[in-house]
Amino acid sequence: MSAPSTAAIAAPERWLRVQHDTVYDYDSPVELAHHLACLSPRSTAQQQVRGWRLTVEPAPDGWPAAEVPPELFSTDPWGNARLVFSHAQVHERLAVCSGFEVGLSAPPPIDPLASPAWEAVAESLRYHAGAVRSEAVEFTLA
Repeated sequence: MSAPSTAAIAAPERWLRVQHDTVYDYDSPVELAHHLACLSPRSTAQQQVRGWRLTVEPAPDGWPAAEVPPELFSTDPWGNARLVFSHAQVHERLAVCSGFEVGLSAPPPIDPLASPAWEAVAESLRYHAGAVRSEAVEFTLA
C-alpha cells in the first residue's frame, strides 16, 4: 500500500512473516461502529514490504468484500497510511487482520559525532509560542 522510500534500498538480510489480528467479540450486538485503522507497514531503505493485505470482517459498508480496496486509504500528516471505515449493520464480532512479509536490512552505522546533543533535541521538541519546530511538538504538550 505505501510507496517505497526514495532512499537506496539494501538487499534484505532476512525475511519475516507478520500477522496482526485484532478481534472484538462484543457482549451485545453493535448497531453502528466507526473505526480508524493504522495497520499498513512502510517500505524504507531497511524494510521492504511485500504481499501486504488487510481484511475486515464483516465487510464494512460499501465494500464489495472483506479485503480492503487500496483506494480507500488516506495518508496522515506524517505519511502513515490510514483507513476509516464504518458498519451500520448489526454485528456481534469484528475481525481486522493485517498480514505481510518484510525483508530487513541492517541500518547504516551511527556516527555519534554527526548527531546533535540530546539537550539540543529536547529543546527543539519544546513548545515555543508561534513556532512549530517539529511535528513531534504536538505530542509533547500536557
